[in-house]
Amino acid sequence: MRLGAPIPLAPNRVRLFYQGGALIDELRGVKDGKDDFYPEDWVGSITAFGGADRAPTEGLSRVRVDGWEGFLRDLLRERAEEVVGRDMVRRYGATTGLLVKLLDTSVRLPVHCHPTRDFARRNFGSVFGKTEAWIIVATRRASAEEPYAQVGFQNEIPRAQLLEWTTQQDVGAIATATHKFAVRAGDVVLIPASLPHAIGPGVFMVEVQEPTNFSILIEHAGFPIASEAAHLGLGWDVAIDAVDRHGYTREEIVSRFVRRVDPQREGESPLVGDEFAEFFRATRVHLAPNASRDIPAGYWVGVVLEGSGEIEYGAGRATLRRGDTFCVPFVLGSHRIRGGRDGIALVRCLPPAR
Repeated sequence: MRLGAPIPLAPNRVRLFYQGGALIDELRGVKDGKDDFYPEDWVGSITAFGGADRAPTEGLSRVRVDGWEGFLRDLLRERAEEVVGRDMVRRYGATTGLLVKLLDTSVRLPVHCHPTRDFARRNFGSVFGKTEAWIIVATRRASAEEPYAQVGFQNEIPRAQLLEWTTQQDVGAIATATHKFAVRAGDVVLIPASLPHAIGPGVFMVEVQEPTNFSILIEHAGFPIASEAAHLGLGWDVAIDAVDRHGYTREEIVSRFVRRVDPQREGESPLVGDEFAEFFRATRVHLAPNASRDIPAGYWVGVVLEGSGEIEYGAGRATLRRGDTFCVPFVLGSHRIRGGRDGIALVRCLPPAR
């Protein structure tokens, strides 16, 4: 089996507790796209969803490489250095250190957070926590309000107060305690592990995150989520310590966690940069017809948002079209992205740099 070409990643929809997904369908070229309980597409996933009611492989990306077919996770176990490079294997083992999702909401998600690496190591034996970033691709009016995000608490919440709100499911208190602001295409929202957050209805994003599925749902009433699942089996007295209870001003939230990127800017623009490099990185490549961008050797996951083009590499060319998702193995070496007749826009998602 040879790994000297980009690897296509087929659609990999995952069943969730909330509805959405119509804009994923539209990106993928599905006619009459609809919202349902498959609002996420896990791209380049080596992460199984988990849970007693799920198949043990649900969430894992399947790939075909030179006649071999199986899960990307298993390919990594067999050929890790060729897929992600020796340095990545030395630091983290046989992993991409990365999970990319297409995520589209038609309803508001509950306020929740994800554990830090330290919390995940102590409680789940995991090297990775779940820091994430939202690259907003498009929005739609799915409710009476403009599409929005909720990020961070407005005031510091005493531990006992948050524990009471959570155990009693005082949804109103939890939701109104967070900052709420409108989002639009071109926004990037950084969500460090432990920071409470929620996504409003009508938001379509490329989400880049660490490769886990740990979520602590401090709000879960009104959703088909059992309390045991909401605290990941830890009990609320333990799980509540995963939450960042600090208070932030609105200005702090915007300056620290929100970025604005011009979707029309040509070339390669950073979306998630050095501030999150220990977790992952992301850039947007926007090329005019026949324009090109040289890319150094290294594993990355791509999502084509607009247009068409090619990846040119030593042994050939791989065609790219809107809605395509794929990964580029380390062993491919340096390569070039070239815009097609209408140009191309894509997101490049990269593993941790350190």
